[in-house]
Amino acid sequence: MGFDKVKLSDIGLRIRRDIKKLEQEIYEIVGENININSPKQLQTLFFETLGIKPLRKNKTGYSVDVDVLEEIAKTHDVARLILEYRGLMKLSGTYVDGLMKAIDSRDGRIHTTYDSLGAATGRMSSNDPNLQNIPTGDGYAREIKECFIPSPGNILLVADYSQVEIRVLAFLSKDENLIQAFQNGEDIHMRTAKFLFGENTEISSHMRRIAKSVNFGVIYGITGFGLAKTLDCNTWEAQKYVDAFYEKYPGVRRYYDELLENARKNGFVETYFGRRRYIPGVNDANKTMRSIAEREAMNMPVQGTAADMIKIAMIELDAKIREKQLLGKMILQVHDELVFDIPVSEKEVFEKMVQETME
Repeated sequence: MGFDKVKLSDIGLRIRRDIKKLEQEIYEIVGENININSPKQLQTLFFETLGIKPLRKNKTGYSVDVDVLEEIAKTHDVARLILEYRGLMKLSGTYVDGLMKAIDSRDGRIHTTYDSLGAATGRMSSNDPNLQNIPTGDGYAREIKECFIPSPGNILLVADYSQVEIRVLAFLSKDENLIQAFQNGEDIHMRTAKFLFGENTEISSHMRRIAKSVNFGVIYGITGFGLAKTLDCNTWEAQKYVDAFYEKYPGVRRYYDELLENARKNGFVETYFGRRRYIPGVNDANKTMRSIAEREAMNMPVQGTAADMIKIAMIELDAKIREKQLLGKMILQVHDELVFDIPVSEKEVFEKMVQETME
């Protein structure tokens, strides 16, 4: 894929400058030049110097991971600055430095390697570098993404399946409420929010975010405990959301119950297209191991079917591009999204062809 090395270099310089600035702010608050990357020194800072009650223990002492720092940041500004520092360090090391090293000196482009069965569900994975893990969001993350450019004189065409996994869940479960919401063109997260908080409730952006977490969490077999960590609420409240989802989408509950029953009996689950994944742990005597296997069993047919769909589309599109002798190329797959590098003159042809194939 085409890449703007000069722009990324400039971004890297500005990120490193901001890191230095944050370091000085942290040193001033703490009163000494601590090693911000040292968990041991952060443990001393928070749990001894500042006297904060530790939240969670790990092998090296008390945890100072993201979840812990986010909680501490509610009352101590230094934790917020350290989180910002870690975010910038991640952008600098993983993305700026990592992508710079990945640029091919022969053509100035970045080439990734795909593994067709990189994930157990059948999703493709991208390696050396992982171009399926480019940062999203605003600020520097957006600027880094903008460094990916088309070939000279070309444009990038991006096509993706909208909310594909929830749509697949609606199709597989045959749940009437889910299907109706999509057929009516409704915002599915808003629809779920209405179910969770009441039809006559004015849904806030916060409520919609909760509903979105519930919608996607159910696909992964999330429990009240897991959802509570995502939403930063108590387990009882999170479980109430999960139960409400299944109450309003009863077809989904029936689908998962039947799916797990068949998995226990047959030892495997499969996608709509018949691709199997064996789940031996679904009958494990150990409750923890069994629960993990059950979540894998619940997730695989949905995510796996979506993975099969885009692979089928890729095969068909590749054949059509060759058949029509088009100059444009399919250059990237990011789970539910395909990216094409095409001449401007082929824009209409590609748009029509891609839409017809993916629909």
